[in-house]
Amino acid sequence: MRITLRALTDEDIEAHNAGEDEHTVRRLTGAPGTAETTAAHFN
Repeated sequence: MRITLRALTDEDIEAHNAGEDEHTVRRLTGAPGTAETTAAHFN
């Protein structure tokens, strides 16, 4: 098995936000991610 790591890009925002659940929001972020807030963290 080969695993390749790469930096997150704007193309990953939708999938990243889709992976959030109530536990992630409650324990880590405090609010659901938006395209704008996620992009700010990626850059």
